[in-house]
Amino acid sequence: ISAEAPGSPDLFATTPLKKVSDLLRFDLRANAFKWVKVMGQFTRREGREYYLQDDGAGLRFIPKTVPDIQPGDELEVVGLPELGGPSPILREALVHQTGHASLPAPVPLSPRNMGQAGLDATRVSIEGTLLNVNSVQAEQVLEVQAGSRVFAGLMPAGSPSLRNIPVGSRLALTGVYASLEPN
Repeated sequence: ISAEAPGSPDLFATTPLKKVSDLLRFDLRANAFKWVKVMGQFTRREGREYYLQDDGAGLRFIPKTVPDIQPGDELEVVGLPELGGPSPILREALVHQTGHASLPAPVPLSPRNMGQAGLDATRVSIEGTLLNVNSVQAEQVLEVQAGSRVFAGLMPAGSPSLRNIPVGSRLALTGVYASLEPN
């Protein structure tokens, strides 16, 4: 093996920028071994997965090392794309914080548009009736019904906002939509 040209150590400088929505479109030149750079706003972390939103479209990324970021941080993320799930995923991601801003406005959900494609990894809001609250590991799971649809809302265990809310209460929830479809 011989190197024809030396690699650039700065992927942020050499990787062309794409919009998150571009990753949702078919691209004949795209492949899992070609680095992709996106910019957007960090909205949520769940385990190893981080959620990023740009101009109404969302993606998930799994960083190579745990970044010191907070919801609202504006980021550049370079990673290897995995397409085909409810939203794109960037693996082995490198993260660079560029600023901080208010979180993007949530998309209002109704029972009719809850399963709509393109919502994964985006901020949403919905109203529903509290059916039950369970604790699972470090989270409280709210079972909520909106129309004939039932969904789960996750909150950190011991969240003070859940104390003394009786079953049957009408709730207004805002959070990041996480599809249960496997990636």
